[in-house]
Amino acid sequence: MPVFLYITLNEQREEVKGRIEALDIKSAAIALRTQGLYLLEMKDSASVVTSSHIDFSLTKAWKIFRQAIGILRPVSTRERVFFFQQMALMIRSGLTILQALEICREQAANLRFSRAIGEVSRGIQAGKPFSVGLSAASRFFPPVVFNLIETAEVSGELDLILDRVALYMERRAELRTNIITSLTYPGIVVLVSIAVAGFLVGGVIPKFARFFSRRQMTLPASTQFLLDISGFLQVYGVALFAVIGTILLSVLASYTTPGGRHRIDRAILSIPVVGRLLTVGAMTQICRTLAMLLRSGVTLLESLRVIPGVVGNHAISQHLQEASRKILEGKDLAGSLSHAMIPPLVPQVAAVGERTGALDHVMEELAEFYDKELQASIKRMTSLMEPVMILIVGGMVGFVYYGFFSAVISLVGR
Repeated sequence: MPVFLYITLNEQREEVKGRIEALDIKSAAIALRTQGLYLLEMKDSASVVTSSHIDFSLTKAWKIFRQAIGILRPVSTRERVFFFQQMALMIRSGLTILQALEICREQAANLRFSRAIGEVSRGIQAGKPFSVGLSAASRFFPPVVFNLIETAEVSGELDLILDRVALYMERRAELRTNIITSLTYPGIVVLVSIAVAGFLVGGVIPKFARFFSRRQMTLPASTQFLLDISGFLQVYGVALFAVIGTILLSVLASYTTPGGRHRIDRAILSIPVVGRLLTVGAMTQICRTLAMLLRSGVTLLESLRVIPGVVGNHAISQHLQEASRKILEGKDLAGSLSHAMIPPLVPQVAAVGERTGALDHVMEELAEFYDKELQASIKRMTSLMEPVMILIVGGMVGFVYYGFFSAVISLVGR
């Protein structure tokens, strides 16, 4: 027999809830009225169970969906920086590393990062040092982090080093963002120029060609030049784009090999403006990382072995590896760093730092100098790109109009 859930009022105007068996909802209502109860609401228990089951299924499905999104979502720099800031604060407050890790794991919004922190915690519970346990999350941090924390475990300044790591990662991300932002605008200029040129050659100039071909007239040199370019691209355009695509794919394939990447990265540094910008950015990162490592107690030799892993340009990175080998052979830092890819100011300042015993201090000042130069270079390039874009796009459009009106004037003068 069906079971119905009801809400009623008794003679004292008190709410009464319960369940009743009846043939149908009408019979259930009559039975309740005969008991002196005033019916407010009644539902079939089967529909309630089904609804609860649906609600539970939807909740479970939503939870699974959020977990899937959490696994796919990359860990942001802000989350990684906040992790080290939290750890430094909690260790400074007297919590153990395990307690601090557990709190960070529970508060991590990213599921992948939360799981990685859990792996670090389990490694420490198994008896590993923090620097070794942190290797479980090595995919989220640059290699310099592990050397710094290993040094902090010896010196006992873990909270201070963690603060330095957080600041280092924050400034490193800011540097990368500035470089990418500065190179985005020139890229947009190039793409817009190509799009405008394609529209003119493929859409505008062919209409001129059909119009003037019916007049059987001698065209001005500018107009004939435009028609020749359009005709060439219409005939050989597909083959030309195929050749360009093949070259680009070959370059990308070569970039996956160590030798090819070295040659390409070195060639990029030779590009006017762009190469200078990337060099200044690399020097900022090298000097700042070296200063932080030395200040934290890492040896110069070990620092030069770590820094190549945080430099994006393979050619500069390989030179730093060679510099570490030269230092191992007994050469000074200034002589080891001297190279065509390294600005002369870097080995000069390094020589001063070695003589005064304040290498970390002078490298930090040099990093600030290059950081300011980078910001100034970005502002100069951004301010110059707008008129350059106007000249390029306006020049192409203006030349097409010039060629068209030259032909029209010649036609009118016949």
